[in-house]
Amino acid sequence: MLAGEAGGAASLYFTAGDGLFYVCRVSGEAGARLTALAGELLPNRALFAFEQPELYEGLDPYVMILSEPPVTQTYEAYNPIGPETVEAGMGALLKGLSIQLQASSVYEAANGRRVRAGKDTLLIGNDGTVTFHAADSGEPRYPVSYAGEQPTAGELTETARTLVEEGLSAWCGEAGLYLMGAEQGQDGETAVYFGYLLDGAAVTVGAQGYAARVVFHGAQVSEYTFHYRAYRATGTAGAALPEVQAAAAMRVVRPEGGELQLRYLDAGSGQVSADWVVQS
Repeated sequence: MLAGEAGGAASLYFTAGDGLFYVCRVSGEAGARLTALAGELLPNRALFAFEQPELYEGLDPYVMILSEPPVTQTYEAYNPIGPETVEAGMGALLKGLSIQLQASSVYEAANGRRVRAGKDTLLIGNDGTVTFHAADSGEPRYPVSYAGEQPTAGELTETARTLVEEGLSAWCGEAGLYLMGAEQGQDGETAVYFGYLLDGAAVTVGAQGYAARVVFHGAQVSEYTFHYRAYRATGTAGAALPEVQAAAAMRVVRPEGGELQLRYLDAGSGQVSADWVVQS
């Protein structure tokens, strides 16, 4: 990685085959080119954990440390499509999922409402979890546009992104959405995952952790699961520890070290605030 510094200088960060991390100063044309690309951006004085091992011992060496403690807020977290609100908003909810209410059958289920749209089935749970299952035959509701013989990973991801944006973004309040990743199943299916973001930090939703999971079979969406959550700032600042203190606490509870990540933990009700978690 090439990073700009104050005064027009630049540093090159790299890792070698020995597993160690290195940094060296760059001058001349490379430094001048980076300065030109950076334009009016101001340096944030971030560094990698390996540059100050006396403070960040145990952290993965590529963890970036900012010069100031992270600024976070406390948020109210709630289910925006609970039983008391989904009735009035059913049309808008289904429209965001490309399902017409007038052409669907809606009936009560044990844990929510079941929607029959053609041969497809949608379950709207009382807890805000929406699950879709496509029919085994018939015209696909969410086809994938692709240029080659088979959809690429990028084309699948773009289809999933559009579906998630249209289905969730109007309901999640002050949260954003981001791509978490994708995984390939043994049966040829591909699952793409998205999460919520608050203050630039990821939100862990319940036990599964994600906001949305979209599964593809061939060139169509075969199923998806959306966890509808909404977030509203309370005006109260968060109380996440500075990285130095968080790293010291990590060495006590996990001497083998790991990667520190700032996350909001949403267990399903009440308020959420950011805290440090350790990833192995």
